[in-house]
Amino acid sequence: MSTLINSTMIENDFDLQCSKKHKLPIQMVVLDSKLTNNERLLCSDCLENFESNGKMVGLTKVLQIIDDKYSKLIQQNLNLTSSTIEQIEMIQGSLFEIKSNFNQTIDQLIGNSEEWIKFLYQEGQKTYTYSFFEELELLIQNQQREDLNQQILKEIQYINLSWITKIIHKVQQFNQNSKTQIKNLRQQIISLVTNYQTKEIKQNKQDGPINLKLINNTSYQSDDCFAISFNNIGSLMISGCGKFIKLWEFQNGNTNEVLKLKGHNDTIRCLSFTHSNNSFISGSGDCSIRCWKQLNFKSWKSSEPYNDHTDQIECILLSKDDTQLISSSQDKSIKIWSFDINKNEMKLQQTLNESKHCLNSISLNFSETILVSCGDQNEIIVWGKTKLNYWEYLNTITQSYNEYGTKVCFLKDDQFIWISGDILSGNQARIFQFQGGKFIENTSQTIELENDNECYDLNLFPIVHNKEQNIILIRHKFNIYLLREQNDGSYKIVQKVKQLSNSTQGSMTKDAKYLTFWDSNQKIYTTYEIESK
Repeated sequence: MSTLINSTMIENDFDLQCSKKHKLPIQMVVLDSKLTNNERLLCSDCLENFESNGKMVGLTKVLQIIDDKYSKLIQQNLNLTSSTIEQIEMIQGSLFEIKSNFNQTIDQLIGNSEEWIKFLYQEGQKTYTYSFFEELELLIQNQQREDLNQQILKEIQYINLSWITKIIHKVQQFNQNSKTQIKNLRQQIISLVTNYQTKEIKQNKQDGPINLKLINNTSYQSDDCFAISFNNIGSLMISGCGKFIKLWEFQNGNTNEVLKLKGHNDTIRCLSFTHSNNSFISGSGDCSIRCWKQLNFKSWKSSEPYNDHTDQIECILLSKDDTQLISSSQDKSIKIWSFDINKNEMKLQQTLNESKHCLNSISLNFSETILVSCGDQNEIIVWGKTKLNYWEYLNTITQSYNEYGTKVCFLKDDQFIWISGDILSGNQARIFQFQGGKFIENTSQTIELENDNECYDLNLFPIVHNKEQNIILIRHKFNIYLLREQNDGSYKIVQKVKQLSNSTQGSMTKDAKYLTFWDSNQKIYTTYEIESK
């Protein structure tokens, strides 16, 4: 049983004695309803003279059965609460987004009003030139220079009209954006309430078939795309476009390009939106990481580049509270950063150098206490977080096959999936379970993938797991797979999309409703609606 899930028995060893008080270790348990409590517990002395028609089972096995029962109960409770927390975190992310846009708009309006005052002040301080003799003549004739007064009035009216127009436009734009955000927030809250008003808590998982409905495959892009990420509510998508980052509006599976961001000097290799707003992180082949903060609806600002890695960035992970970033690189290192989402800056805290080979993928478990990495040369390494939030090396996992891994992802707090990448490999997805203080490969749960022995599997296109919908998204070589956990704990492929390239890169929205990818063969973005049954 996993030591990550604990159950506590109220009785101690002294209570588990036979009814005869022999003070000897209990050997067997009698499953007889006519007996009570300690009468069902037999030590070695009791066994010599005991007679019963009831079934007898070893104490160790009974304890294991009971322990497993409560472990499953706790795991079920964890799954249910975690799925609800995820939905609430999405609502929280929407609230942060509304708050961020409101604060940005108010700050801009305050700045506009200050500029308005400044212009009027400058107008009031203008120096006017005049002729003494002309003014003397006007004074004698008791006349006013009406054209000058009109000129001043027109200039003030022009200033006022210009700033009023600018401010009204920003208020209208904010009102329009807020309506969309509040509508999305309302839908999320209604969805959460509806789910728990109409749905009974079920023991069985969603394990039925999945249908993919083609929505959009018309967005052409000649430059390589190696990364795609969606924001928390699925309204925005970012994707790599060579060394640029494209930002898209994403509504009901339809994409509309908004802008293209420049900052990196080489190909974008990984992207990740923050959980609380529309800020995001990018990693590139130029060995740098950048933070991008949203300034307004169509404007993002880049941080300085963080160049602590010495080779291209392969993977980035953000903690649930957006305060810590973990990055891995082909330089064989993992770096732990503190991240200030408001200041849009990071600070290096720790470097993990235990890996001897290039790193392809990293993953955090749900409680964010264990980090696992996979890379070249049959290397899967596990780190644990200490009470002081410091990461320490735990062990390197032994595998059944000697091959490198391209992707790894936690499916439960004590279980992760790993994908093989060699040309001549098992073409498999393998499950590793925490047992006896370490992760062990569960060979009975190995998932057979299509036998493509003509190419390597590329590490980009991270695994995406949605616990609520019980959907796991994996790209392996020429195929995109959707998997589901079955009621017996095994994993089954329920949908597959064949591609003509092993360089297909994509992702899935956080609510598992849409799948979007780009491949180097067709050079188009394709979007499917995921119809779950």
